[in-house]
Amino acid sequence: MVRYKGQADDVLFGASDSMIVTVGEGSMIAGWDAALRTMRLGERAEFTVAPKYGYGAAGIPPVIAPSATLDFQVEILDYKGNMLTDATLADSSPLTPRTPTAIKAEFERRQMEKAPEKEGLEGFVDWAKSIYVFGFFEGSTGEALPWYLRPLITFPTMFAIVGVTFYVVLSTGSVTLEREVVDMDRELLSSAMIGLLGQLS
Repeated sequence: MVRYKGQADDVLFGASDSMIVTVGEGSMIAGWDAALRTMRLGERAEFTVAPKYGYGAAGIPPVIAPSATLDFQVEILDYKGNMLTDATLADSSPLTPRTPTAIKAEFERRQMEKAPEKEGLEGFVDWAKSIYVFGFFEGSTGEALPWYLRPLITFPTMFAIVGVTFYVVLSTGSVTLEREVVDMDRELLSSAMIGLLGQLS
């Protein structure tokens, strides 16, 4: 992620306070890629890009004139690590730490940014919220949910409604659980007697 300002022959053509770019992807001009490859996190730089490494003889009229020289002011704000592209792993993101010392420093930085794990009742509540059923309706912004979407209210309410409905249906006789009982023993005995009488006669 970079903050930048770009000028073509002293005319501003682009600026952003936080633009995400992928180095080595080929979507940016060659001079931009080459300059970003040399920069580190937090570094600020000003560089000039010749037309050959910018938009060439054609330019992008009327914004960038043909054969325009480009001037950039760039600051590296953050990086997201390697992105899987057709390029090699090393080319995908040159800002990613590759030495053991740099990797260790990045790991420690990320650990420091993590919120400490809560203990006791607060830790248990956080763990319970991470369960699928209870975390299903969690807002991604962290805002409080409306009361009717809180799982501790909605799930017991749904079970109560289903239970009451089932009780009403049974008590009004809309559905009965009775079934016709057939005396299987009597039918089997009759069939056996008829068969026996047939053999005797």
